[in-house]
Amino acid sequence: MERLCHLNNRSEKKCHGQILGEIYDLITELAMDVAVFVREKGFSRFPHETQALFKVVGVADLAAWKAYGTDFVEIAPTTVKKLLTGSGKASKDEVAAALEKYIGKQDYATDDESDAVAIGIAWLILCEFL
Repeated sequence: MERLCHLNNRSEKKCHGQILGEIYDLITELAMDVAVFVREKGFSRFPHETQALFKVVGVADLAAWKAYGTDFVEIAPTTVKKLLTGSGKASKDEVAAALEKYIGKQDYATDDESDAVAIGIAWLILCEFL
């Protein structure tokens, strides 16, 4: 089963707890019949964003653990870029363009969607499935 989606967490009317609940619910829904959970290894330059990111990672870990008793596999952003484009310093546009080689032309609603697909493809490459 393939499904490409994202959660709009940019609403100023939602509190952080509500957004985390929506993230948990979405991951739990998507986790049905999933064997492996893969995500980009987190990084941030600003304290506020780092704190929010850590909360999301914690919620994602909880959802994966409750669903299957497993953790996420993390792949560094530079590793994803290097595997797909040959350069660990590739731009988001270059990474999205490189995805065409593996899955054909796609329209992504956000950079986050193409990043998520890139992480999945990178995991497949690392596991030698591609």
